[in-house]
Amino acid sequence: MAIRRIAQEHEAKLTSVGAQSVAGKVECKTYGDGERALEAKVRDLGDVAPEYPLQLFLNDALVGELERTRNKAELELDSRDGDPVPSCAAGDRVELRSGELILTSGVFYVD
Repeated sequence: MAIRRIAQEHEAKLTSVGAQSVAGKVECKTYGDGERALEAKVRDLGDVAPEYPLQLFLNDALVGELERTRNKAELELDSRDGDPVPSCAAGDRVELRSGELILTSGVFYVD
């Protein structure tokens, strides 16, 4: 596997909204060859109903669904694998939702 040069990197720290205690972060990278990757990780999902999907939104557009493992969940997208990875910029808003409920939110900044 070749080492890829990161051209841009953005991060958003996710903080709880309302009574939930969910926390995490989202990282978005753009590489020198134009490929992109996004990784979202959250923890402390104890109070979140497992029957509802956990969905990540960027500027109100659905990015994908996180895979839940007990009290944690994550989503990894890479355009090299054919995944649709949105471009991220400083100031873009990201939210983790369970149904209509917003669990966490954050704003991207240059990392």
